[in-house]
Amino acid sequence: MYVSAKIQQSQIMCDWLEKLDATGNNAMFGDDDINFDMQLERFDVDTGALKEPAVERIFQTWVKDWEEEARKKNDCVDKEARLLTKDKGLVFNDPDSGSTFSVWDRNMEFRRGRGRGNGWFVVGVSADKPDDESCNEPFALEMVCELIGATKQNEGVKVLQQVVGEEGGVAMGRGSGFPGCITLFPRYHS
Repeated sequence: MYVSAKIQQSQIMCDWLEKLDATGNNAMFGDDDINFDMQLERFDVDTGALKEPAVERIFQTWVKDWEEEARKKNDCVDKEARLLTKDKGLVFNDPDSGSTFSVWDRNMEFRRGRGRGNGWFVVGVSADKPDDESCNEPFALEMVCELIGATKQNEGVKVLQQVVGEEGGVAMGRGSGFPGCITLFPRYHS
């Protein structure tokens, strides 16, 4: 009984301190605090960029050397886990079926064989029927990287795309048409 009275007392105090109108000397946070920008525009600071959501994740739309090596080894503890952390939860559109998929965050699929048709594959969960496992499809890492790069992702995901030029150099620039997307362009030497 004593504990429930203390909980109720703390809830009342919390409601009192965090009033919506933020009036009084004891108010902790209000609309004035949210809209306060310190007149940073005077100092050529882009306050719009400061209000954008923080980048929680950076996705690179190419298969790295370590991924190419890891995809061929059937090691579900280390290799599969490392490969899965890059792609899990991201969304892509399959141009063949016209369906939208998200990368399954729990598992990948390993296929034995020779050539490029073997190794670890990303499992795409259909957005239309997420509970129906018969609608899940395996996708090659290269294909998934390309399709994820071409699909708008949730806020907080920054997509990096790589374009290698004739000279093999790479530089950074904005591109791809999606907010939060950066394209790596070839660096030209003069």
